[in-house]
Amino acid sequence: GERKPLPSLVNFSDADRTASSDPLLGLRKLFQESEIEVPDLLLCAGDLADRADPIALKSAWSELASIQADFEIPHFVATCGNHDLDSRCLENRFDPKGYLRKLVPSFPLPGYGKNDVEQLKYWSNNFSIVEGPNWRILTINSCAYHGYGPDSRPELDHGRISHHTLDEIRSEIKALDGRMNQKFNICLVHHHLREMRTDAHPDKSRMQGSEDLLSLLSQAEFGEWFVVHGHVHRGEIYGERGNSGPIVLSCA
Repeated sequence: GERKPLPSLVNFSDADRTASSDPLLGLRKLFQESEIEVPDLLLCAGDLADRADPIALKSAWSELASIQADFEIPHFVATCGNHDLDSRCLENRFDPKGYLRKLVPSFPLPGYGKNDVEQLKYWSNNFSIVEGPNWRILTINSCAYHGYGPDSRPELDHGRISHHTLDEIRSEIKALDGRMNQKFNICLVHHHLREMRTDAHPDKSRMQGSEDLLSLLSQAEFGEWFVVHGHVHRGEIYGERGNSGPIVLSCA
């Protein structure tokens, strides 16, 4: 009969993986054969696996960590996507983030230990801020409420950032005082921040609370921001909120 398509772009059991069809091999080829300089940062905007398959999660995460090591990329920061959480309880009845917490190196901040403060803040406060020599990353868990509550299905359909989380982000950024303009500020999040729809497909998965996040990142006192998100599989780069608003990269 007709073969069903694989639910992933990467089949780790396939001995004939090629760079043209495998984005992880394609990334390796880019660094090996092009004149592009090795970056200071490797970012992952989520959705490592399909429906939180534990073997796929481990394989994809290990491959990304291997790319970082092989090309001596100094820093690696990630955020989780809706497909990285076992929110449908396919593998575990009550702990949607369990497999992510077990990944090696530690997810979502491989350069930090599993019990490091910033690592724990990502899971408890739904965001973390980490800094390098000339950059700063605010990584946000827009899937924080997936899989919880008496009827969690509506939460699976979209991302969310709560007012409590926004207040904590605002307080932490304010504590940086005048240092916001001294580094390149990046906001990494999985879900998209503005509606992306077509005539055939309405957009119901945009991150709830995204307008408030954009308002926060558009305040001149908090410096300039570059937002990177995934989820919609649509490549686009655009500006938001005028001169003081962030530039947004939608990853394909």
